[in-house]
Amino acid sequence: MDILEYLKKKNNGFDSDEIIHPFAYKDNTFKYNYCFGLGVLAYGNVKSMKELLDEYQKILTYIKLPSSYAGKIVEDMNNNFDYKINDVFEILDTKEKQYTFTSDLLRLSNYSLWSEEFAKEICRNYFAIFKFSKEEKDFFVRYNEAAFHKDTKKAVELYQQFIKDGYSISYNLLKYICKDILIEDTYDNLILNAGEKFIIDKPSRIHGQVAVTNGAVLILKNCEIKINGSIMVDGGRIVIDTVRMTVEDCNSDTLFHISNTAHADVNTLDLNCNFKCGAFVQNRGCLTINNAVITNTQLAPAIRFTGNSLILNGTTFADCMVGGIRVKELGRLEVDDCEFFHCMEEHGGAIYSNALSNSSITNSRFTNCSGKYLGGAIYFAYMKYGQRVYRCEYERCEPEDSIVFNACEEERP
Repeated sequence: MDILEYLKKKNNGFDSDEIIHPFAYKDNTFKYNYCFGLGVLAYGNVKSMKELLDEYQKILTYIKLPSSYAGKIVEDMNNNFDYKINDVFEILDTKEKQYTFTSDLLRLSNYSLWSEEFAKEICRNYFAIFKFSKEEKDFFVRYNEAAFHKDTKKAVELYQQFIKDGYSISYNLLKYICKDILIEDTYDNLILNAGEKFIIDKPSRIHGQVAVTNGAVLILKNCEIKINGSIMVDGGRIVIDTVRMTVEDCNSDTLFHISNTAHADVNTLDLNCNFKCGAFVQNRGCLTINNAVITNTQLAPAIRFTGNSLILNGTTFADCMVGGIRVKELGRLEVDDCEFFHCMEEHGGAIYSNALSNSSITNSRFTNCSGKYLGGAIYFAYMKYGQRVYRCEYERCEPEDSIVFNACEEERP
């Protein structure tokens, strides 16, 4: 498969027109109770049913509620209302959940004409139960109205005032309500000290170095970041979840330097290093990467690891000019269902290991990878037990006589 075609398919949902509900990842019981609460408006009377059911069905699709659950809502609405409505209030136990529920309630209300007074009364009752302040009620009503009329300028103004009033709301929810809104933050030489927790959850530009010191936490979530600098984690913690990141320039040979950290988690990352640097270097602890795309690395391998355990699932490496993965010392390596396109190095174009711990590389694909001397795709420095390569595929990897070098257990197709 052509690499560009593949990467377009594996874009992790970025740039997709599909609307994903903020709670689509929740379990089905939560989603059922949530949708039951909205059903109070959608199924409330004959007028609302005629006007709101189409939009209500869209919300059930956005939140990915299985049809087997959706089919029970009307039955429970008629037979178990008192019991089920208490479950709704129990799950809506945080501001985030109440804000999201309110946004869906108002989304439904947009389509009420004959049932307008009924819809307003339902909203007022929920606002009272949630104990919303006047500022909270005004913000959601007016922000919903701006979103409905696609007035992004007004939406930004309302958001900024909401923040000034001392409230907070996730950018992910802002985008769910008003998909065209764009707010960008800028950070210069951000330093996080012990006890600080910092969240970047909207489009951002980072200039200089981000330092996460002992006891601090940096969370990158549901955002797009352009960076001119690097991120250093020393004794702190970093969590990356659903992020697109572009390196404009880098002040180091690797973007993420992680040291003295027990565990680093990366889930759904699209990282373009623009041939300015490698992606990750970590010297202790565990690094887990799921569903990532790491491209255009230079100056250093995409990942250099000397910690305890490196685990990769569903991750793609493409155009890694100084190798894909490099594991040394005691590092245990687990690679499953990963893709390597055009990765090159002197030994082991895609994966190099001279670690003493076990390695498992399974169900992965290697295309146009090259090792200048040995190991076009995979190179193990030592022949020993515990180096397992199973169910992998290789296409146009060189040198052909040593695509996999020094594997103790190898199953070729």
